[in-house]
Amino acid sequence: MAELTGAVSPALPAAAVIAAVAADEGGYAVKLSDDCPLDGRFEIGSATKTMTGMVLASLVNDQAVALGDPIGRWLDAGQGLGSRVQGHARGHPVPPWTHHLCGAGGVEASAEDMARYLSACLMPPDSAAGRAIRAAQQAHHRIDPLRSAGLGWALGPPGYLGHDGGTAGFRAMLGLRPPACRAAGVFVNDRAAPGLPLAVRRSLDR
Repeated sequence: MAELTGAVSPALPAAAVIAAVAADEGGYAVKLSDDCPLDGRFEIGSATKTMTGMVLASLVNDQAVALGDPIGRWLDAGQGLGSRVQGHARGHPVPPWTHHLCGAGGVEASAEDMARYLSACLMPPDSAAGRAIRAAQQAHHRIDPLRSAGLGWALGPPGYLGHDGGTAGFRAMLGLRPPACRAAGVFVNDRAAPGLPLAVRRSLDR
């Protein structure tokens, strides 16, 4: 995973920390930069839409909702465990995102959390949750001949799925390449962090 951290770190302020995760058929792995706490929680912004999509797919499978239904249910996930990583905007500390709904990106997760999540997305279990994961990764709306939208996932070019996220002080990027049984993600505590999508794509292609 050195390519993930190496591709992102040169352009970051000195105070920035990085968490990189990867998964394949052998399991998952986590790599943290030197100053990143082992249990550090990053704000992952819109990357949570992939999780919301999985929950939605589960409800659709259970016939509890339909994809055309209006949104009318709010959930409170509460506070996570571990230490909160300080977010930055171009090297300057910013307050955490505590005023946003969980489904709209106001979620924190550790690198370990996200590595386990990507591993499950790559190799869904044989369960109701696994069926929801698979349904969320299917194309539900065609954008153009090479791209479509799943439930929270951007699909395309063929063989790739991804989603990024950002808050006032963080950037995140998730990627899956199911044909190669590879997944990768990178999380940085500075909203101006450049190059995350390219770093994840290169990790999936190596």
